[in-house]
Amino acid sequence: MDVRFIGSDGSPMSALLYVPPGATARTPAPGILAVHGYINSRETQSGFAIEFARRGYVVLALDQRGHGYSAAPAFAAGFGGPDGFAYLRSLGMVDKNNIGLEGHSMGGWAVLAAAAVFPDGYKSMVLEGASTGAPFPAASRCPWMTRSGSGRRLARWLRSSGSSRCCSGPSMGCWCYPGSRL
Repeated sequence: MDVRFIGSDGSPMSALLYVPPGATARTPAPGILAVHGYINSRETQSGFAIEFARRGYVVLALDQRGHGYSAAPAFAAGFGGPDGFAYLRSLGMVDKNNIGLEGHSMGGWAVLAAAAVFPDGYKSMVLEGASTGAPFPAASRCPWMTRSGSGRRLARWLRSSGSSRCCSGPSMGCWCYPGSRL
């Protein structure tokens, strides 16, 4: 099912929602945020999403920021991962205590951003062909971190974890992974 929602910075977001039979607000099912890689779209996750749904998971296959029908620019707001996670978690049919993250290639960065913003909100994470390194600029060069609720949470988390910098060039986006160093 095609879903549209508004991200924490007011930008339109897009995803496909896969709901297994029996998943309702009265009988919530575990959830999975599934995110594609660079220059792809939500449909790229269909193979995973269909199989996860067959096995009883509610799956949100997200269009990253600047991809598919989600608002530009690409790489913004944690690649859209935190907003996708918040939306999935808001669904009544999802067991909020049983959510997993799955990301392919650059989608791994999106789910790592979601994990950073919501460190106690997920049970497990699967990365396929994704880096766990931090390809991101210094937190001080990330204006979305001070404008959005999820960005402020991430900034607080980073300060509490002792990480003050992120790695890579300024074009790569704005979220940081604890422990990273330039």
